[in-house]
Amino acid sequence: YDEETNSGHRVPADLTAANLITVGAVDPMGNPVGFSNYGPGVQVYASAFTRARMLGGKERIFVGTSAAAPQVVNLAAKLLAVKPGLSTPQLVDLIKKGALRDTESRLPLLNPKRSLALLQSER
Repeated sequence: YDEETNSGHRVPADLTAANLITVGAVDPMGNPVGFSNYGPGVQVYASAFTRARMLGGKERIFVGTSAAAPQVVNLAAKLLAVKPGLSTPQLVDLIKKGALRDTESRLPLLNPKRSLALLQSER
């Protein structure tokens, strides 16, 4: 929703299902940004700042939870490329288990390398 919402009290962010992952956004220091979802329903956090190349080669900075969520989807796609038979609950589990807890904020931060290593260790 991109509007500083406690995801524990808001639909759809408070929905829980094995095939669903709720994403929050953090700044470059790993702190939640003021416009991000937060609370116990957020399962993984990713950077709120992404560079996007537009048609014609122009680069723009894309900011928000809407910039964080595509990073999680990108990781899911890469995990599927390595092992196409993964179910959605397996993908969610790999992403959540791969997330590292930041030492200060204790937020689970997206960690693609760790999620991929977990997948490769299962082979």
